[in-house]
Amino acid sequence: MKSQLSRRFAYKYKIVIPLILLAALCTSAGVYLMNRAADKEIALTITNQGPAELKALTILYGEQEISLGELPAGKTQSKVVPREDLKQISVRAKSPNGDQLLFKFPAEKLKVLKLIIQDGKILKADTELRNQ
Repeated sequence: MKSQLSRRFAYKYKIVIPLILLAALCTSAGVYLMNRAADKEIALTITNQGPAELKALTILYGEQEISLGELPAGKTQSKVVPREDLKQISVRAKSPNGDQLLFKFPAEKLKVLKLIIQDGKILKADTELRNQ
């Protein structure tokens, strides 16, 4: 009886252990591929701390641009742009008094850019660089 139980136990774990190892391998491969895909994009977050809204907010990258429209005071906009061998990313907007604002950032190693704008000036710019 005891040997029959140990055979069932061994048979059960003959199947379970390889399945666990396969799941661990697939998870590792998935994490690796997601990190590689993330290196092909730049995440931008722009926060307007006011006191007035930013108008005609636009992200310029390479030959392309993304229009984000207006950004009210106290609000945040986020966008992901493809890397595509970018040298520079620019953020363009109009201040409440009509001044054209243009902020430029080198993009070669950039992974994340977080901007906090107040009164038409950059209050804070946090960056995260990608691994080479």
